[in-house]
Amino acid sequence: MKSFLIFSLCVSLTGRALAEEAFDWPDRRPIGTIFLATSGMNWPKNPRGYFNDPEMDISTEAGRARLRERMMQLADDSIAQVKNVGAQGVIVWDIEGGEMPHAVTYLGDPRVLPQVAPEMDAIADEFFAKFREAGVATGICIRPSSIVFKDPADPAKYPWIKGRYGHTDGATPVQNLADKITYAKKRWGCTNFYMDTNYTPRMVNGEMQRKANGSPDFRMLSSAEMAELRAAHPDVLIWPEFQEPDYFASCTGYGEYHQVGQFTEAAREKYPKAFRVWMPRLIPDDIYAAWEDFISNGVMKGEVFLFECAPAMSPMGDVLKNAGSEAALRSEKQSFQPATDTEGLIAQLRSAKDWARRRVLVEALASDPGPAATAALAGILAEEVNGLQWFAANSLGKQGTEASLQVLKQGVASQKKDEKLAAIKGLGASGKSDMAGMLLPLLDSKDDPAVRWAAIDALGQLGNHQAAPPLLDYMKSLEGTTAIRSREKVVRVLGLLGDTSAVPALQAALANPEYARLRKPILDSLTRLGATGKTEQK
Repeated sequence: MKSFLIFSLCVSLTGRALAEEAFDWPDRRPIGTIFLATSGMNWPKNPRGYFNDPEMDISTEAGRARLRERMMQLADDSIAQVKNVGAQGVIVWDIEGGEMPHAVTYLGDPRVLPQVAPEMDAIADEFFAKFREAGVATGICIRPSSIVFKDPADPAKYPWIKGRYGHTDGATPVQNLADKITYAKKRWGCTNFYMDTNYTPRMVNGEMQRKANGSPDFRMLSSAEMAELRAAHPDVLIWPEFQEPDYFASCTGYGEYHQVGQFTEAAREKYPKAFRVWMPRLIPDDIYAAWEDFISNGVMKGEVFLFECAPAMSPMGDVLKNAGSEAALRSEKQSFQPATDTEGLIAQLRSAKDWARRRVLVEALASDPGPAATAALAGILAEEVNGLQWFAANSLGKQGTEASLQVLKQGVASQKKDEKLAAIKGLGASGKSDMAGMLLPLLDSKDDPAVRWAAIDALGQLGNHQAAPPLLDYMKSLEGTTAIRSREKVVRVLGLLGDTSAVPALQAALANPEYARLRKPILDSLTRLGATGKTEQK
């Protein structure tokens, strides 16, 4: 935790001269996410889907006692994970459970807990108290809408509700949100709030406006409304699902990143303290591969990142712990200086305990192609699973010697997943086009899809045009599947390879609904290949 505390202090001291009224949240450490339930499962014994357990029985006293026991253990585990990562707190996404399917799932109204989930209402205070006593901040999900209940005596009322209850919208969404925050602050001490679906019906003279088909005409809450909410609760962090530019004058916002990039750079042009709370849609190796961008444009700029801390901690927690170590090292007045000789580097590596210092030393060994440096890197590749193995493999690839490449080839054949994935990426870092022959067969791997993803990335690094036809065949094999990440990686790599034979397939993908979410990377790759985004006319 110390490393992130150092970094948070650095962030809070930056820009003191900016206007006092500008929104700022000085604590930029990560936030752990807790998802209690699986939604819409309709399990008779466990209708709210707690712990994804169809056998949990909340209808009996013994079952409810078991729920309490598991919730208290969940709190203890989450607190341990948060402190291990050095995070500022947690957010409980679904304290009301998951009785209803999407899009009703996240109720965002703690006030209805007694009616919708009495078994959780009975233990929620004890659950949140554990975090308060441990000094861990908490938060919940809120929405501008209100929960209304189906009336069996009047089935025509609220016709859109398919279950026991559903959402409805009123004329005062800001007051509704403010009341929910007040409730959660008073009852549980919550200080951070994810605002789901920050839309409300468009009203004119008190009348709800409707589209031609009769459905409500919704609008995003305005920046003025967000300023009003901030005025009511200036001491909490609010992060709406959607944002318009001037939101950042009063709050932050939620974001998802599928590729490490500039994060909130555009918003900071007008609001220097702007940041988002980011949900990762990447695997750790993707972040380590773009480590400099992630640290410089993300962590050091004060972005806040989410990680799943319960029921089990996701690998992102360790990534963020390492990022905190890196940020603290870079923020120190006296920067760390690696030795200038191989013996000294290896000695420092053996004695260093801090992750960031060890990463710097591993990176420095890339410039020494000697056997001692290769052996030290090989040991990290084979023995460590904390992210350093990726940097060790990268350094082995950059050494580019027969011995270092042999270490990587052995790593690709390893049964240990972390070693295998890192070694694949290391072959890509070698820049030796003949390594494509070892990577292409991995596209047919029946192993973890991460193996195929690593191979695709590595082929992009090698830049061997001969990889384009097999990648196009692989792209075609993905038709009719849900392999969105594989598609995205292939699309990006085809642009990097520079083979114009990929143009027709990329242009066809623009018209394919399966690639709707990948329009931007497709257009980026076509631009790299000197082509347009127009599909061929028949």
